[in-house]
Amino acid sequence: MLHPYLTVLLLDRTAGDRLALAGHICTLLADLVLLCAALVLALDARLVGSALRASMATAAALVAVQDLPMVILAVADPALGEHTHRLGVGHLLVSSVILVVIAAGRRNDLPPRVSPLLLGFVLGSLVLGLVVGLRRVTGADMLLRPSRPVDLVLMALLAVVLVAVYLQLHRSRLPSRVVNRIGLGVLAILVSRLASTLADATEPSPAAIVGVVTFSALTLTAATDLLRHSLFETTTESLAYAERASQAEATVRHDQEVAHEVRAATAGIVAGVRLLARGHVPPAQRTALEHMVDVEAARLGRSLTPETSGPDRLAVDEVIGPLVVAQRALGHEVDWQPRGHGVVARRDDLAEMVNVLLNNAFRHGLGRGTRIVSEEVDGAARIEVSDQGPGVAPEVRDLLFGWGVRGPGSVGYGIGLQRARRLAVEYGGQLELTDEAGAATTFRLTLPAIPVGDAPGLGAPISPEQLPGASSDSRRDLAG
Repeated sequence: MLHPYLTVLLLDRTAGDRLALAGHICTLLADLVLLCAALVLALDARLVGSALRASMATAAALVAVQDLPMVILAVADPALGEHTHRLGVGHLLVSSVILVVIAAGRRNDLPPRVSPLLLGFVLGSLVLGLVVGLRRVTGADMLLRPSRPVDLVLMALLAVVLVAVYLQLHRSRLPSRVVNRIGLGVLAILVSRLASTLADATEPSPAAIVGVVTFSALTLTAATDLLRHSLFETTTESLAYAERASQAEATVRHDQEVAHEVRAATAGIVAGVRLLARGHVPPAQRTALEHMVDVEAARLGRSLTPETSGPDRLAVDEVIGPLVVAQRALGHEVDWQPRGHGVVARRDDLAEMVNVLLNNAFRHGLGRGTRIVSEEVDGAARIEVSDQGPGVAPEVRDLLFGWGVRGPGSVGYGIGLQRARRLAVEYGGQLELTDEAGAATTFRLTLPAIPVGDAPGLGAPISPEQLPGASSDSRRDLAG
């Protein structure tokens, strides 16, 4: 902002007219900077919803608007240059209006509906029009002169009003560094113009130009400081809200996953209990059914409490066996042969992963042709579940393991496969779709394998002959 003045001052100190013109140009630039500060304050007020900051934007716009026309006239007519660097009645009016605006901003919680910039333009224009009108009516230049005692009183009153404005800001919730910066800027412009007034200067002195530029620069830096702080706080709050929303979503998803598995486990338990209650189950199959009900009921109870146990060495057959019993109790034909593999996982998690695949096969494979094949390949246990249904629709193959993804006509919730894959990945494994598009569906669950001897038994082994559901009597009981 001081560039024009310094350039002329360094190149030609004797050029008084050029120096005065450069001073007016510096003042013009300072007023434009003040308008920028008003814009920044208005944005900040809108961002945080602050009435005080909106009133500060109004005050900055007011000062710039009432000063700009006089500076432009001084550039065109040097005879009017006194109005740009000396104190006048207009400054007292502007300061009084600013005091009222700042005080009103402190009392209100919300910014006014009208734009603070527009309000500043209107008030600045009214003050400027009033000063010009008084000048034409009275014929006076409306400048304060130290030779007149009344003007000395007005100068003192102006200083008191500006101190009152500073106190209003100091008592607000604004950061002290911002208030002090604005106060220093107001002090700089007041002292510089007061000095020009007391010296009865007809041209802007270097001190007067520095005072105006200092005021505008400090006001702009204070405004940008407020905006930067507001943006930081807003960003921090947004991140905090996003984190809370993410946690809430994760909690909801977890609850939905638990509910999904509870429904699946409950269906098998209910079907098994109904078969046992009707008494049409052969003794050999009755033992397997009772074991399934006990295992699934225990898993159901654990699913409703926080997880406390870690991964364990498991015999895959002893986890799959009760699940096959539950599926057959539901009327789901499942072909499975124990293979004697072992894996490292939580029993309930492995049961849930396999149960998701069996329920999908039951739902989409029409309850027949489902096969479970397990084998060990390169230190990994593979558990493949296939059915003879219509296959996975091409439009959902790439998104099949996403949350809430369902194929056309599916009655599922789009939860099971997503959770099953996530659990598999947590144990260093994978769950993938291995069939061709449009063919029978095959899902492959892969987990790190261990020797079966390292997997302690968790119950009596179940052979395929012991599994209920193979007889027509059991299916008739269920249907009945």
